[in-house]
Amino acid sequence: MTAADNIKPTLLTLADAAIASRVSRSTLYRLLGKGTLKAKKLGSRTLITAESLNFFLDSLQDATFQSPTVH
Repeated sequence: MTAADNIKPTLLTLADAAIASRVSRSTLYRLLGKGTLKAKKLGSRTLITAESLNFFLDSLQDATFQSPTVH
């Protein structure tokens, strides 16, 4: 194991962010356009900050379910 194995990514490609969040790339672009997610540019690459992706996912409303009623 190397020291690099312990480093968590702070920037994610759109493809990696889509996989990690189970959200489509087009949705990620829409969220970037609205300013909901923050990104950095490295040359032509757009990299989403892991912090903003985590903040967005944590801000989503919890799902609630009701048990089906038996008649």
